Amino acid sequence: MSQPLFAHVAIIGLGQMGASLGLALKAGDRVAHISGYDLHSDHSATALSFEAIDHLAATAADAVQGADLIILCTPVGTYGAIMEAIAPHLKAGAVLTDIGSIKSQAIREITPHLPAGVVFVPSHPVAGSEKVGPYHAHAQFFARHLFLICPTDELDDALVERIGQLWQSTGARVDVMPAALHDQLYAYMSHLPQLMAFAAMPVLDEAGMRHDTDDEHFRRFIRIGRSDPEMWRDVFLQNSSNILQSAESVKAIILHIRDELASGATKADAQAPDIAIRNQLAKAVWPRLLASSLIVSVTLMEQQLGMPMARYAAGGFTDFTCPMTESPEPDMELVSQHAPYILSLLDAYLAQHQLIVSAMGAHAQDELLSTLAIMQASGKKLIATHH
Repeated sequence: MSQPLFAHVAIIGLGQMGASLGLALKAGDRVAHISGYDLHSDHSATALSFEAIDHLAATAADAVQGADLIILCTPVGTYGAIMEAIAPHLKAGAVLTDIGSIKSQAIREITPHLPAGVVFVPSHPVAGSEKVGPYHAHAQFFARHLFLICPTDELDDALVERIGQLWQSTGARVDVMPAALHDQLYAYMSHLPQLMAFAAMPVLDEAGMRHDTDDEHFRRFIRIGRSDPEMWRDVFLQNSSNILQSAESVKAIILHIRDELASGATKADAQAPDIAIRNQLAKAVWPRLLASSLIVSVTLMEQQLGMPMARYAAGGFTDFTCPMTESPEPDMELVSQHAPYILSLLDAYLAQHQLIVSAMGAHAQDELLSTLAIMQASGKKLIATHH
């Protein structure tokens, strides 16, 4: 084994991310021992059977006993309660980090509970999938992905460097940025495409679209629409101010496209497309319009921040915008011939988009969760197997 960066690591939360991190850290050979805990006994048993951890603790407090590094791999909204449980059991000199995607919220939840002599290094691996649970964990989960560190002012550079080396041992690329900038960037590069994917699912379902095994672009476009609604409800609310700004930006762009199409439409365009053309419009042309709107929105934010954002793209952003990799030229005539149908899809999307935005703006947790769950159910129907 290489010289360990940390002798004893404790992972709290053994879902897909936590179990993958355990496997990746073991493969990276820079930790000596990993203890773990998860509230769900099936997650715990699976992570232990996969050898993602060396020791399964009965409680979170037991898991952190004697640990040099503690990694929170649970939703950011649970951090406060977890810290109350583990804070009295953290040893002096221990380092705490996390994998949450909202760094400002993570800092607010954790900092008040930090004991003297324990420091917090906020982190975020830009990796994930629509799947949940340790059953989908693997050691290469973070390889070639970006792992961001968002240090607070009081952290010394040597500790940030040490945490960076640990993340690099998983195969990840490491970068450092302030927490506020991180949350603003990922409102566009992760959270907005997720919002758009959720809103697109009922539109495609209502249009009767289904995924064909050979339609790779459509498969990628709809992938994150099947993501966990509870997790994303929390993310949307925790970063709501930034996400609402991004959602309004992309909505304005879509409305502009809609108005341009409407102004050019004629009565001759009113012919209803046949099934084949309808499939092409809904599964290729319309997704390209949404993807282009997202890209334009990001471009505007790049101009505002004065920095390129492409390198920070999450997998969901890359998949949702993949329809843009095909040339739009062959479809331009179809759009002009069947503008009313495209307009109907855009209007349907905007209605779904507004349902999410309204619930976020009102901070209506139950309404937002219900809305996202219905949208996810529509997304799952798009890949239903038919016999």
